[in-house]
Amino acid sequence: MEVPRVREFMIPVPLTLRPETPIYDAIASLARLQISGAPVVDADGQLVGFLSERDCLRILSNWAVQQVPGGAVADYMTHEVETVLPEFDLMALASHFEAREFRQFPVCDHDGALVGQIRCRDVLRAIHEMGKVPSPYPDYRRPQ
Repeated sequence: MEVPRVREFMIPVPLTLRPETPIYDAIASLARLQISGAPVVDADGQLVGFLSERDCLRILSNWAVQQVPGGAVADYMTHEVETVLPEFDLMALASHFEAREFRQFPVCDHDGALVGQIRCRDVLRAIHEMGKVPSPYPDYRRPQ
């Protein structure tokens, strides 16, 4: 069996944000789409950051300093973003998810252009689909 690649299970990015987007607008978009984060791109579409639910929680800690904290996505986003290539081995990606607290990775091509994202649940979908094939080990018993 050939090792599955990220490109086979990645999804199109449902939402991208701009660094200058007001943080409350970004939070409203994440909540409306029920997603845990979104890539942040510049005017040329290049990835410059990622805004996660965890990043947004910093607003609460800022509340103690400011009456109603605000600002832009750039004030809260993670600037150093780890990405994966579409050709990345899905098995290796599972190890990346285990070793980090991330729930998703932006997928960028060799030129750095954002082409999709891969989430933990996409890896679970891959595992599910791989489990549908007959096992090469005759003693392996899958639950029915």
